[in-house]
Amino acid sequence: MLALAGTGFTTKGIWVIDAESQLTIQGSTNVNDFTCKISYCTGTDTLQYIENNTSSEFRFTRSRMTVPVRSFDCGSKPISKDFWKTLQAETHPNLDINFISLQNVYFRDKSRVKGIVDITLAGVTTRYAICYEVTLKPNGNVLLKGSHAVNFSDFRLIAPEKLQGLIKVREMLNVEFNLILKEV
Repeated sequence: MLALAGTGFTTKGIWVIDAESQLTIQGSTNVNDFTCKISYCTGTDTLQYIENNTSSEFRFTRSRMTVPVRSFDCGSKPISKDFWKTLQAETHPNLDINFISLQNVYFRDKSRVKGIVDITLAGVTTRYAICYEVTLKPNGNVLLKGSHAVNFSDFRLIAPEKLQGLIKVREMLNVEFNLILKEV
């Protein structure tokens, strides 16, 4: 703790990502839209952080959220299987989200914070800045709700086509985070 004191980092904490958290991926084709969801099921991923009271920033020291790709439900089994195949679930079974930092962390209800995350999918890691809205729950939990557009090509994936190119999935997807954090 002494080494951190001179840098403004003074508070340590741990959050558990609650089992009620959700991750949703929305996309579209030239025919219709689709949504693939996962209700975060394990509730065991933890985020350890150090808070810099001077700059109002959390730096994460342990921060991985692991999501099995095959746990995404796209509303029908064939669409889910196509989604898993496109995300290379056979060779890369997990989507990993590493939380790097949260900035402007004055946690007030309906405040906004900026987060930096590394998302690893199909063996490729890409960094994103995501704006979250903070909701303080009556039980003391914090809900971080945010979304960000990503492209298949960000992860060296190719948007799939079906029926000899008659149905084409668009390159851009929207990833929505609804993370419920419980302080331990």
